[in-house]
Amino acid sequence: MWTTPAKRARPAFTKGVVALLLAGAAATRGEEVETAPVMVYLADGSSFPLQSWSLSYEYVTWAQGSDPALATAHRREAKELWVGKKRVPTGGLTLEVRREPGQRQQLVLVFPQGKKEEMKVEPPSRDLLAAEGQKGLVVARSLDLRGETLTATKRELCLLAYTQLVECGQEPEQRVVKIEFPR
Repeated sequence: MWTTPAKRARPAFTKGVVALLLAGAAATRGEEVETAPVMVYLADGSSFPLQSWSLSYEYVTWAQGSDPALATAHRREAKELWVGKKRVPTGGLTLEVRREPGQRQQLVLVFPQGKKEEMKVEPPSRDLLAAEGQKGLVVARSLDLRGETLTATKRELCLLAYTQLVECGQEPEQRVVKIEFPR
C-alpha cells in the first residue's frame, strides 16, 4: 500500500505531542520534568552518563552553645552550583575539579560560550544551605553529585569536601575530575 510522507510522519509527530502533554501534566502537578543526564569523568579515564541528577549539599546544624558532636546532618538538593553566596547555573557548564596533593581543591568553570573561570572552593553561605527558619550554627561538609546510571544503579559521588572531617574518594576510579552539564 502506498502512503504519503504526511502519513509516515504522523507517528513521530504523535509521540512528540504525547511527550509534551506528559511534561506539561507533570509540571502542572508540581513534579520536576526530567532533565538530560550529566556526563561524569573520573580520574581513571572512565566516564558515564548520570540521569535524574542533583547536586547535593551536606551540612550540619547545632544549637549555639551546645556540643558540635550533637549536630544534626541535613542535605539540600539543587541544580545550581553554590560557591559562597554565588549561585552558578549549570546549564551547558563544564565543571572541572582539581585536587593536587597537599594543595587546596580548585574549580574550573567552562561556560557554554567557552569562557573559563577558576574559583577557589568556598562552602555555600548559610543563606543558601539553611532551610527557612532553621536556627543555630550551620557548617557545610561536602558537595556530592547524586543520580542514577543508565542501568538504574544509584550513585553518589563526592565532589568537594568543605571540612577536613570529610574525605572525597582518593582512588582514581572514585575521583570525579569533570562534569558536563546538559544545556
